[in-house]
Amino acid sequence: MCLTFGVHFNSEFNGNILSEKESVLVDLLKQQPKSGEGGFQTKHNCTIKAEKILKGKLLRLYYKLERNCFRLRPYTGGADIDTVNEREIHNPNHTPYIERLLNKIQKAREEADFVVLCLHCGGQYNDEIGLYTRYIHNILKGTKVDLVVGTHPHCVLGSYFDKNRLFTYSLGNFSFTPGEKWYVDTVHAEYAIILNMYIDETTKKIAKYTYSIVKNIIGQEGISRVYPITELKKEHYDENLNLDVKNVTKRFAGKSNPKICDEYLIKEYKI
Repeated sequence: MCLTFGVHFNSEFNGNILSEKESVLVDLLKQQPKSGEGGFQTKHNCTIKAEKILKGKLLRLYYKLERNCFRLRPYTGGADIDTVNEREIHNPNHTPYIERLLNKIQKAREEADFVVLCLHCGGQYNDEIGLYTRYIHNILKGTKVDLVVGTHPHCVLGSYFDKNRLFTYSLGNFSFTPGEKWYVDTVHAEYAIILNMYIDETTKKIAKYTYSIVKNIIGQEGISRVYPITELKKEHYDENLNLDVKNVTKRFAGKSNPKICDEYLIKEYKI
């Protein structure tokens, strides 16, 4: 069986523009600007320069203020939800990218046994699903994609089924550093969902979907590590773990489960 994945590539944001030889290896939905054309490079370089100028307590204060600013966002009445003006959703300038996405899904459907789309969409640390994300999901419902794996919001968000196809909005942060300057607490950003898909070897069809939960924890040495919640229960247990698991399962699957397990069943198919 062949699995086809859509990939988000953010080297442009990091100031790295793919060479002509490298670009052949990655099928980009939107082409990167050539070196020197601007894009995110200027902004990124200025940020680096500013951070180098800041020293000692001033630098720590800068991080602290920035973290506090982002921590308040979930409580500002939805100001950080997608940050896409409703009029921009149907901007004709975006149409070519939507059409290209649909064409790629169709091509993948013709060549693959199972089509998985990794969708990088939604505002960071959103507690709710924004208008633009819902718009894209509604478009995808009309395609022949088999599974949509949501990324980018950096916190666990919900999932649902459409015609027996699983759509997820966000699996959270698999590996992240709690306390980092971009981190936002109160939205369970330190947790992540590991999505498990079981395929029957005889029929080559999906047997069931399950998920597991992991958490990022910073040790005494300051290194962030990823732990399955069952391991945390044994070695790093605290009284809030059950409550967090209850909330995370509610956010992802729509129903809370305070029990700490290796796997939680989403759906099982009759084969």
